[in-house]
Amino acid sequence: MPQNVILETRSLGRDFNGFTAVGTINLSVKKGDIHAIIGPNGAGKTTFFNLLTNFIKPSRGQVFLDGLEITNKSPSEIANLGMVRSFQISAVFGHLTVLQNVRIALQKLDGQGLNFWSANKTLNKYNDRAMEILTKVRLESAAEKLAVEIAYGQKRALELATTIALDPQIILLDEPTQGMGNEDVEHIMQLVKEISENRTIIMVEHNMKVVAGISDCITVLARGNELASGNYEEVSNNERVIEAYMGRKKRSST
Repeated sequence: MPQNVILETRSLGRDFNGFTAVGTINLSVKKGDIHAIIGPNGAGKTTFFNLLTNFIKPSRGQVFLDGLEITNKSPSEIANLGMVRSFQISAVFGHLTVLQNVRIALQKLDGQGLNFWSANKTLNKYNDRAMEILTKVRLESAAEKLAVEIAYGQKRALELATTIALDPQIILLDEPTQGMGNEDVEHIMQLVKEISENRTIIMVEHNMKVVAGISDCITVLARGNELASGNYEEVSNNERVIEAYMGRKKRSST
């Protein structure tokens, strides 16, 4: 792997009973990038995410994380190596406060496991770090609220907070702005941009405003195969991408 590449797939694919959900994808993600995976419905984006983290075993191909092959490692092993999905590791429990949710994630990072029965005085040592993380995602004022009581956009921010608490190298985000209003979308965009400092972000996202606004690189999938990869201007002007999204070819300028 080139030095600046942190994640690479080689001919990665998956078939289901004769149907090809993901063909043979060769993806390279650079360290520190926000790399978006986009495509029409049914393009294979979520299946591809599941292959990266081995929630679904590939029919072919390999996955490499920072030069180490992780194709056959379990999801928990992959998380411990530093690549996590927000839903995979987020400890968002409605009956606990926002602060307690982040403390649980920090407890896991500390090698203590998720011990719900620990005395408060035992977990208080995580308070300062937890508040630092909550401040980063602008949830410090909600620290003592139950997670079930906060707004939807705040819940997504809390998921990011518990993800950050595990200090991963790579964060995989599946539709981070799904179901949000404009104000929440702007908030999550800014949060993703901020947490990408010293980290790599790979996200599946339908909102083109988000993709255009914060992505360094974009890979477009269609019918389980890669159509194009590049920056927003490059992929948005690619004739194959336009045809896949719009069902038509780009008009000639003449």
